[in-house]
Amino acid sequence: MDFLSKYFDNFDNRENIYTFTAEHWNGLISGLEKDIQEIRELFYNKSVETIKKSKHDIDIVNRKIDGKAEIVTKAFQLTNLINFLPRYIQPSERKEFSNILFHKVSGKQFDKCYDFAVSYMECGKSSSDKRKLFFSADITKYIYGYSSNAPPLSFPCLSSYISNGVPREILIRANITNSTLLIFSLVPKLTRATIIALALCFGDKEFAKEIKSELI
Repeated sequence: MDFLSKYFDNFDNRENIYTFTAEHWNGLISGLEKDIQEIRELFYNKSVETIKKSKHDIDIVNRKIDGKAEIVTKAFQLTNLINFLPRYIQPSERKEFSNILFHKVSGKQFDKCYDFAVSYMECGKSSSDKRKLFFSADITKYIYGYSSNAPPLSFPCLSSYISNGVPREILIRANITNSTLLIFSLVPKLTRATIIALALCFGDKEFAKEIKSELI
């Protein structure tokens, strides 16, 4: 977990408004893990439903979250949580807390989950949209069973994303499709729900209310 420590560097001076001692961590993390599991399942179900409504559902293979889809969604959620832990955990304790959190959430999938989390955080350093696109592409590929049957990205969509600053090579390398962009539109809700779960876990109702009214 040493690699993740550097992602806390920009937050060390942020006011730590809630202090929980280590003896409370297991209970807090267990509650949080259950909440974000429910959020994961809702997000995946909504992703499949959205693709079905778009009439691109003829080749859907995996309609329930498991396997790689569960691993990458756990990893993505953990990258969101890491960014906000400094609000609640003292600098000297963040590494230990994040280690417990990662192991609890990822379970037996720790190594793969950790690798995806690091990958998302690295590619997200230059652009948060880049991180969201790669995650959305991973989910899309799983829904379609890693086949080539996902509807290709239409030229208007491609042009729109290039004009908004997303390099063409990123869109092509990530195998972005029309279905990917449908899921991409749902990712902010996944992020927001995950952060709200974290805030409520620590009893931070004010921040949870604030996040509900904002698009992260």
